Parts: sequence; structure tokens; C-alpha cells
Amino acid sequence: MNKIKNAFGEIKADEQLKNNTLAFLDSKRSEPVSRSRRKVIPFSLAAAAVLFLTIAAGVYEMWFVPVTVVSIDVNPSVEISVNRLDRILSADAYNDDGTKILQSVSVKGMKYEEGINDILSSDTFTQYLSDDSLLTFTVASKNDEKVISQIQHCLSTTGHQGVCVNASSEAVSQAHHLGLSLGKYQAYLEISEYDPTITAEECNSMTMKELCELKEQLSGAETCDIPQEGSNQQNNESHGHGTEHRYGHR
Repeated sequence: MNKIKNAFGEIKADEQLKNNTLAFLDSKRSEPVSRSRRKVIPFSLAAAAVLFLTIAAGVYEMWFVPVTVVSIDVNPSVEISVNRLDRILSADAYNDDGTKILQSVSVKGMKYEEGINDILSSDTFTQYLSDDSLLTFTVASKNDEKVISQIQHCLSTTGHQGVCVNASSEAVSQAHHLGLSLGKYQAYLEISEYDPTITAEECNSMTMKELCELKEQLSGAETCDIPQEGSNQQNNESHGHGTEHRYGHR
């Protein structure tokens, strides 16, 4: 550039003309760089946007998409949804007694096994447990064996007896459409096989023990016995809607 300036210095020309010419040459030298930058910047922004959206989608799915549903039913019907990090996203009640439970204990954001432990240990919940009650857990999850194992541990820790049943993920939306927890919906399906006139509302008004006894009466099979104190046994019993696991711990 200095050589160009020196060459121009030897030319007898109007000073303004020389300055304009030098400015034009400077702009031409920088023009290819500016154009290339203008081409690179949009691609960089697009790549950054795609990366951001990918990360955001991953975080959203990890934290905010439920992958497990656990229904806890005696007469109170409480249902928790759990994300991929085993954290409770929501806890919902499906009858008045369930509402009382959730008013007495807050489990949202907790690890699900800790939340279940707190529910089982709460004074409000334990008042519904007696020798004649039937505590039932219904699990919809791809990792149902792991979840049922954790529930068994919770039963052992709190000294309660209960039944665990697995269900399909599709059953969750069907249950909610009828205003039922997943647990009472499973009972409703089983009973309706023997008595098609039974309604979802009737099932929702009954305790799990009453529902089980009604199924026994209709089917002629004894299925409501809970393991006695001191026992620790597991029976698998297929009812066409899931596998039932019975646990007794004291």
C-alpha cells in the first residue's frame, strides 16, 4: 500500500482525486473479508441456535416429562408422576381423602422413594390403615421392577403391608379420563370383566378392600389376603391387566 501511495505522490493530480482513489482501493481490499464474514455469521448463528434447542429439549425431557406414575390407594387415592431423574413432578388426589393426604405432606421435587416414605409415614395417611385395609401401589413405568423394589423398601421401612401392581402407560390417560387414579382404574377394569354394569363412579367411592372383595365375590377367587405380621413373601398373580406383588413387613 505504501508503494501505491508513493506512486500517487509522483502523479500531478488534484489532491481530492488522489484521496478518493486511495479510499476506493482500501474499500476494495476489505470487501472480500466483509462478504466472507457476512456468509459465516448466519451459519454460526444457525448452528448455535440448533445446539441451544437440542440442549433445551434434552433438559426439558429430563426434568419435565413424566416417565413413571405411581398410584397409592387405600380409600385415599393419591398419584405421583416422576421424571427421568426420579424426582416427583406432581402429586394429585383423586378423592377427598387423597386431598387431605396431600394437604398434610408436600412431596413435589423429592426423590420418589423419599416422597412415598413421607406419605406412608404421615399421621394423616396412617389413620386410614388398619387390619382391614388394603394398601395398593399401581406402577406404570418402563422400569417397573426397579420402582416396585423401591416401594418394597418403603414398606419395609415404614412397617406397612401392601400390594404392588404394574400397569401400562396407556392406562394412565384412560384412568384420568374417567376421573380415577391408576390403581382404582385397574380394579374397575377387573371388576367390569365380571360385571359390565359397574361404573367408574361406583368404584371411586369404594375402598381398595371393598373393590377387592367385590372382585372375589364375582370371580369366586380369593385374592384379598395380605401377608400376616412378620411375613415377607411375594406372589405373582396375573389378572390380565398387570402383575400383582404382595408384600408384608412389620
